[in-house]
Amino acid sequence: MLSAHLTVETFLNGVAEYLKAHQYGNATTKDLWSALSKASGQDVNTFMDPWIRKIGFPLVTVAEEPGQIGVRQSRFLSTGDVKPEEDETTWWIPMGLKTGPQAADKRLFALTSKEETIREVDESFYKINADQTAFFRTCYPPQRLTALGAAREQLSIEDRIGLVGDASATAMAGYATTAGFLALVEELRDERNYLFDSPMNNTTGRLTSRRVWSQILAALGSIRVVFSEDEEISKGLRYFALKLVTPATEEIGWAFAPNEGLLTGQLRALLISTAGLAGHKG
Repeated sequence: MLSAHLTVETFLNGVAEYLKAHQYGNATTKDLWSALSKASGQDVNTFMDPWIRKIGFPLVTVAEEPGQIGVRQSRFLSTGDVKPEEDETTWWIPMGLKTGPQAADKRLFALTSKEETIREVDESFYKINADQTAFFRTCYPPQRLTALGAAREQLSIEDRIGLVGDASATAMAGYATTAGFLALVEELRDERNYLFDSPMNNTTGRLTSRRVWSQILAALGSIRVVFSEDEEISKGLRYFALKLVTPATEEIGWAFAPNEGLLTGQLRALLISTAGLAGHKG
């Protein structure tokens, strides 16, 4: 998180100075922050203190207005029942905003108060916590999750995995809706880079899609557990899972091909097992 905000070069320069200064002695966390402060010209001591000394981590809730967004930080709990006395920490949160056509506009700034308004945001596309480098959950409005899923080509692998994880976690905690999460993963159903071992041996593409599908199916499984005692909802979620994975399952095929890569085989097993448990007749 610090490296992404300060830049990798600045971060490594600070760490190098820290190691050099303390190579024959003991050191404290504050010594590292001081070295990074000196290297970056920023007060790392102050903005990292809550991350080290306070319990928990933040949730950033997004509200949309024309041409701008409002962001509000609070403490995240998976139970969603944070009491006022448990929500007194104000974290320094590096936002890392991507916005504009092709996510070309990238801004590095930090949220240092409970609430703030970010102006000049392109409503056609934006995502905070670019490449998921910072340690916080994000809660978007449901319609924005759908839009982000539809704009998946502008999202990095880290963005896609992070969006699915945040959407499922905030839905299960009661901060967001399950419908928003389902709309997002439905838009991501076309992950296809893994399907065939190309002559170029596209290991990166297969690993990327396997990680996205693994996150989607794990999150969907958690959602199904939450509603397991409601027969009607459970049936609907099972049908949704079947509809989600069937195209990819049938395209990747049921038989292992000669000389098939390990990652393709692993993903085939993941998709087939999910499809079978959801009621696929293949």
